[in-house]
Amino acid sequence: MAFVLLAGDLYDGDWKDYSTGIFLGKQMGRLARHGIDVFIVPGVEHYLRLRTAAKILEEKIEDYCRKNQVPVLARAGQIFAGITLGSFKNLRDELNNGKPILLGVRPDDKEVLAEEMSDGTRD
Repeated sequence: MAFVLLAGDLYDGDWKDYSTGIFLGKQMGRLARHGIDVFIVPGVEHYLRLRTAAKILEEKIEDYCRKNQVPVLARAGQIFAGITLGSFKNLRDELNNGKPILLGVRPDDKEVLAEEMSDGTRD
């Protein structure tokens, strides 16, 4: 074994007694006697919990927005479909890295970013 990686907090509250710390110290000593390095990366669980929660929240917000699209955007999509003579059938918004973006929806359901539309269509 080349090394041991301990990912997470080793101590997260009050110990009822010191036997846990003594045990850990003995085991670290055993590893050291065998020339095995120990690397400790604290706080990993907290980071992973936050990143997972952020991702879930972003997906839920996007899902909510899609299901509860405001009437103004729905009406704008109808008008946009008429102005583009059916090249687009609707407009849709979504979050991209937490920022709202506007998409045009083609009749085949292909989504086009506003930046990718022609100058005339964007105007």
